[in-house]
Amino acid sequence: MKPSPAPLVGVAAIDANADGFASFRELAAEYPGLSTADFNDIDLNNDQRVSFDELYMPLAQSVVSRFEAGVAPTVPLANIDTNGDEFGSFQELTAVYPGLSTIDFRAIDANNDQRVSFGELYTLETQTILGRSGS
Repeated sequence: MKPSPAPLVGVAAIDANADGFASFRELAAEYPGLSTADFNDIDLNNDQRVSFDELYMPLAQSVVSRFEAGVAPTVPLANIDTNGDEFGSFQELTAVYPGLSTIDFRAIDANNDQRVSFGELYTLETQTILGRSGS
């Protein structure tokens, strides 16, 4: 009896054309709701394809984990940041997520600097908190 092939993992699992990379179309098929902005964040060298290394970078894993967990993507930081400092303050976040409490804001603000960075905004914990805080 011939052994079963090993299950595909990483890019190989979603690489429909077997070129060793994941295109936007291939990633979007695996992660419904993935935007071109999400893809561009993952595609670090901007070659319009995602390698195994790119897919397993922390930011990429944060992006795809939102879709794996079934959590709706958060509002982009650029839409939250009304003063242009590239961070989200409590006031800016509550304007978009009116149910956000100060306790939840402190949980999101991992380094306690009273503002939320891109990295802090796109964690699975933040996605969960913001998902229940409503937009």
